[in-house]
Amino acid sequence: MIFALNSDESAGRQGKNHPLINSLEYRKSMVGALECVDFVVDFAEDTPYELISRIRPEVLVKGSDWPNPVGSDLVPEIHSFGLVGGHSTTSLIEKIRSGN
Repeated sequence: MIFALNSDESAGRQGKNHPLINSLEYRKSMVGALECVDFVVDFAEDTPYELISRIRPEVLVKGSDWPNPVGSDLVPEIHSFGLVGGHSTTSLIEKIRSGN
């Protein structure tokens, strides 16, 4: 499995709802430690469309908060996974700010 991550610059351009807490190298090491991940790649563009068009995967998996993921027009099989409530970076920041 190839796992793609936004570069730090790309993640920083996603707006305040996508705060960058962990560096790209840290995120790559965490994802790369998963046994099912064969290769971790990053992209500097705002979306992974160009990367998806080059790799042409057979399956694209994205979080359920992306109902029409970028690149779905290029990939024959699309899957989404559910989100775990209360465990987003944004909610973590809010908890820290509120003192909880």
